[in-house]
Amino acid sequence: MSKMDDLKRQAESKGQELKGKAKEVVGDLTDDASLQAEGKADQAAGSAKGKASEALSEAKDRVSDHWGAEEELNLTGAGDELKGKAKEAWGDLTGDRESQVEGKVDQAVGKAKRAASDAIDKVEDALSGDK
Repeated sequence: MSKMDDLKRQAESKGQELKGKAKEVVGDLTDDASLQAEGKADQAAGSAKGKASEALSEAKDRVSDHWGAEEELNLTGAGDELKGKAKEAWGDLTGDRESQVEGKVDQAVGKAKRAASDAIDKVEDALSGDK
């Protein structure tokens, strides 16, 4: 989703609001209650679309600040998992219970980092329209 897409959505929502206002005015002039109601509905829909577009744009900006963090989380998470497996294996080999536990903790931390990376990736995909 680009800034141009954001501007296009905002322009479309404003256009719908203006169209609704015009319908409402014509309905007022002609005493057509259904045209007045349709105009008010169009205005409300345009306003809602505009607010949704603004919220989406703001969310995209906030998430984009974290896109670089996604890769770092993924890589450090994989490293922590590998380190944890090695510690756990060492603990198994030597009978060192502390190394086994530390290894499991490191693996859990690594999995959590990778899960956070995946979550950031899903938000990024959702905001950009990818599935």
